[in-house]
Amino acid sequence: MSNWGMYVLLTIVYVIIYSVGQLALMYSVKGSLENQADMSVESYYKTAWSNIRSYWWVLFLSGIICLIGFMLLIVPGIIFAIWYCLASFVLISENLKGMNALNKSKEYVKGRWGKVFWRILVVAFASMIASIVIGIISRIFGSAGMALGQIASGLVITPVVVIYTFMMYINLKETVSTNTAPVIP
Repeated sequence: MSNWGMYVLLTIVYVIIYSVGQLALMYSVKGSLENQADMSVESYYKTAWSNIRSYWWVLFLSGIICLIGFMLLIVPGIIFAIWYCLASFVLISENLKGMNALNKSKEYVKGRWGKVFWRILVVAFASMIASIVIGIISRIFGSAGMALGQIASGLVITPVVVIYTFMMYINLKETVSTNTAPVIP
């Protein structure tokens, strides 16, 4: 197999492993926040694996819509990204798939776009700063440090962002169903 073929194969394997891991993390956060202590890590991964196509479809749809928005001008892309930032959580929590998940995400953000935007911006900025700090520290230790930095980043930053965003989703969902003002974390 050529270097190019090996690169493509490793990229595909990485995308599958990363996606299943991300989805399993989201299911475990959902389980923790909904007090489903009887679930095991294995069950989260099985659930993630069985829903991977729906997850990829939601990501694909939101990605295409946001890309079109960014191609129109940057502002529509940002608007679409905030509208659909909760679509994966809608899939996980409410088992709505495809455009139904995207529409429900938009419904939760409706009337709260600015508040959601600023919270997403803050968590993105904080995770970027944390990644930079981890990157600087890991460079001190050479190539082994770089690998450890990537692992640390994935074990610390990703779960914090997922937990924060999932809690924001739950709050928005509760306030839409009760028609009360959101208390977004």
